[in-house]
Amino acid sequence: TWEDIGFIDQTLYDGGLNKWYKNFNREICKVLEYSFGLAAKRYKWLFNIDNNYTWYEPSENTLIEVLYEFSNFNLGKLNQDVLGSIYEEYIDKVDKKKKGQYYTPREIIEFIWDRVGFANIKDLFWYIEGKRQPKLIFDPATGSGGFLVEAARRIREESNINWNDFQDLLDVRSAILGYIFGSEISIFPYYITEVNLLIQLTPVVKRMMEIKSTYKESLPLGIVPIDSLSLYNPMQLFEEEYKFNHIKNLLSLERQKKAVFQKIKERYDG
Repeated sequence: TWEDIGFIDQTLYDGGLNKWYKNFNREICKVLEYSFGLAAKRYKWLFNIDNNYTWYEPSENTLIEVLYEFSNFNLGKLNQDVLGSIYEEYIDKVDKKKKGQYYTPREIIEFIWDRVGFANIKDLFWYIEGKRQPKLIFDPATGSGGFLVEAARRIREESNINWNDFQDLLDVRSAILGYIFGSEISIFPYYITEVNLLIQLTPVVKRMMEIKSTYKESLPLGIVPIDSLSLYNPMQLFEEEYKFNHIKNLLSLERQKKAVFQKIKERYDG
């Protein structure tokens, strides 16, 4: 996705995959590790931290099939909850009966945002003395991130910003990165939410870097893999001995994600 958008150098695109496939002795898993390393330089919280799927290594044939499927799409043109269909199929097979989870169709998401008054230019920000002030958004059970992705899309595409104005871009970046929050107890949809929001944010950050070459992004998204009810237990996730929740399969939070967790508590918990 980031190569399609131009956020990272084209390394695996247009013959690059074949080049590195040969360089790594035709081991596609090593090519994948290499590509994750490139992505980690941009967003370490998703690509450079142990997670619940670190142990899993798909077969060579499976990876090749997945890459061929992805090659049919220009991932730089995506502007919605593109991974929602994957999540929908997953919960149909795994979590619908087990956990009572359901996928919310995009049409319903759009309708709800329209009804709550988040539908046009003047609704997307507060305006104080002529300056944009982002609105706080929190989804305590994100699923694949459909509600947050639609909010981010509206902020990015419908707020009538000037894509050549660094301050306008900074306003959108701040709204998505600093004012959109979410939590999700199931780790698989949590990862989908992070990827979906990154797809929304990346074109903005890329354009900011084009305008100001010294600009670097270094903050995580405001999404944390936790039980939203634990927002009412201020110490649980900060105790040193809390390493892994075997019941909920949640990894403890990395330092900067802990800061996100604390910010959610401060802003939404009373």
